[in-house]
Amino acid sequence: MKFFKHIYLSSKVANLYKKVKDISEDEIENGLRLFIQQKVFPLYKKYDEIKLFEGGIGPGTFTFPFARCLSQIGIKRVYIYGIDNSLAMLELFRKNFESFHTLNKNIKIAYGFGDLEYKLQYHEDEFNIVMLAWVLHCLNDWKKVLMNVKGVLKEDGLLIIAFRDDEWLKVLSGE
Repeated sequence: MKFFKHIYLSSKVANLYKKVKDISEDEIENGLRLFIQQKVFPLYKKYDEIKLFEGGIGPGTFTFPFARCLSQIGIKRVYIYGIDNSLAMLELFRKNFESFHTLNKNIKIAYGFGDLEYKLQYHEDEFNIVMLAWVLHCLNDWKKVLMNVKGVLKEDGLLIIAFRDDEWLKVLSGE
């Protein structure tokens, strides 16, 4: 794991996760539902299928509510591909996925170990949506990450970047 240590600074991730887990899933899902209704649905209402890539999936804090919301607005098939370079986060994701999957059969999720700062192992123009939620502040080279995800995003795709209130200042200041 030493190879990946430079990317997600483990102490930063652990401290931020402690803050994030105190936010209720309902609070996140309600915010995402409003965002999807206002911004995503108008763009994708004609689609039966959506493919989403999420970098830094963590325990699924955004993945599962986002997938449910897409399904609830009438998208028949939702495919989500996610990566994280923390085995601990992937283990939490796996546990959360087990209960989620049994209730949401039209949503397919594939996830695994991966690194946003290296070329992504997906086809060019593969995803309708790329989501980076609460992750850019943990990276050494967020500009490189943005270039990498741009390559897998369809020309008419949507890039969603979510920050907590104080995180964007950390990205800009280099903290």
